[in-house]
Amino acid sequence: MRTAQDYAICILGNSQVAALKQAWTNRAPRVATGCTVTFFAAQNHLLEQLECRAGALVPLHRDVEDLLMQTSGGKDHIAFDDYDAFILVGMGFGINVPKLCEECCVVENLESRLVGHLLSHACFAAMIEASLEESLLVQFLDKIRPHTGAPIVACSAPFLSERILTRPPHRGDPRLRDRAFLDLVVGRGRAAASRVAAKRDAEVLWQDDSTVGLPGFTRSEFGVGALILKSEQSDLRDDGKHMNEDYGLLMLTALLRRLDDLSDGRVLAAAGNVVSDLQA
Repeated sequence: MRTAQDYAICILGNSQVAALKQAWTNRAPRVATGCTVTFFAAQNHLLEQLECRAGALVPLHRDVEDLLMQTSGGKDHIAFDDYDAFILVGMGFGINVPKLCEECCVVENLESRLVGHLLSHACFAAMIEASLEESLLVQFLDKIRPHTGAPIVACSAPFLSERILTRPPHRGDPRLRDRAFLDLVVGRGRAAASRVAAKRDAEVLWQDDSTVGLPGFTRSEFGVGALILKSEQSDLRDDGKHMNEDYGLLMLTALLRRLDDLSDGRVLAAAGNVVSDLQA
């Protein structure tokens, strides 16, 4: 039975949860008595098979149920009333700078030979916002928010690794090394993400500045030893999308600190706040 001291956190996301989960398993930040963290993760196409029933996210098929049980330690559904806060991870919610550059450009790109569809800054921002609205993470925001007033934090997908800039087709694109342009793209993207989240009474937490190289790209060392779900079969040496345990620890720590602030100190251990047993 839960007590007034308990504070249960649900972390739900796609394969980008793996870095956070391993950091929790191996180097978890010290948490307060009664604070628990439960992870639920699966690939995007499987997460799409979760639907709301009787105040819970319930899997429609056995393969999804099996993955939820593997990552959570035995739970096969997500009951909204069981949690005091929700963290949604990745699931297409982020800023993919190369993809945005492939689709369009703004007036600052006119000197480049790689100019695509020219958009005003307002149209460019609207395009980014529309793509975020279509993400799977936002679909889960819309499923969860009507059933709970608990804090919900959207943990953005990491920026792509700088490593992709050393390979075609991005190696020769001058826009991807133009700091002023990259700052513009990231700034517009972050503002759009904040608007999308605010509509659902949620907030966005971005990756730590120490993990960022060029604006909109993750430093390559955080992709070394990148992690995925055990159910996936992939060679991540050239992935560029997934990150390692070091990245996961920085992200997990920042997320728990934010929830600690929102809960008036119920998440992280402090003086007089005894550390709980860790829940993998």
